[in-house]
Amino acid sequence: MTTATRVSVKQVRAANGTWFNVVHIPAGTPNPTNEFRGRFGPDKAHVEFFDAGHEETQFGQFTGASYFAETLLESHGQHVGLMLWTDVPAWHLDADTMTVVRDWIAGLEARE
Repeated sequence: MTTATRVSVKQVRAANGTWFNVVHIPAGTPNPTNEFRGRFGPDKAHVEFFDAGHEETQFGQFTGASYFAETLLESHGQHVGLMLWTDVPAWHLDADTMTVVRDWIAGLEARE
């Protein structure tokens, strides 16, 4: 799914059964989610993670996890997961799921 502001969303299901909406906001694009709370400007692409099982925003419940796309791609090709919030076990993306996410981000970034 892509919104009119060039934001792309990928829904993935982690091994623990939790569905996530992963939102990629390209460089130069205003953030339509307003969830990053000023941590990132529009200069670099960034990625936000939402728990799709909750309807608190159009993307789900913001997990508090925002990363520059380039930071997530530093481990591209490695088989590692990502703990979005240590106090919420459901917010852990296993290595296989993160491989899917990183491959998707790499494809989007290659088109920019």
